[in-house]
Amino acid sequence: MNVVVIGASSAIGSALAAAFAAGNDLLLIGRNTGSLERAATACARRGAKTVRPVSTDLRLGGGELLKALHGLRVDLIINAASATSRLRDEQIDLSQLEDYVMVDLLAPVQLVRAVIESGRERPLGVIFVSSVLSMVNSPGRAVYGSLKKIQENCLRSLAATSPGVKLLIVEV
Repeated sequence: MNVVVIGASSAIGSALAAAFAAGNDLLLIGRNTGSLERAATACARRGAKTVRPVSTDLRLGGGELLKALHGLRVDLIINAASATSRLRDEQIDLSQLEDYVMVDLLAPVQLVRAVIESGRERPLGVIFVSSVLSMVNSPGRAVYGSLKKIQENCLRSLAATSPGVKLLIVEV
């Protein structure tokens, strides 16, 4: 199975990559090169057939992701990426709002949509690591929770209109 893990340099993303490593081909996407290499090594130790780490910053959009996927038949996309997960609303720099939206919403949804539209003939699984803050109002965490909620809704819409797409949203 070909598995793409977005946010693989994060603690949650690297743990998910390792959990899916045995017998699978992995494409690990992350921003922190050192953490990404450690995740790749852990996946290789866990029995991954192949592991290809791709260091990119989602703030730059989904272009690098799409290049990394070129010619790859994707079976499962796992998204654990977030630029706002550790930020309270008062820490959100409005001059970087576009960056936050690109990482926490647009680039991952663009990737899923591109894979769906690529004419694949096999089922596609999508696992989105969301947050309980998408369901409840938490003082000071509205930006993070809202971006997660919007991504959940976008992914549900894509899955509902795309035969063979199975979506799992995990709210942690």
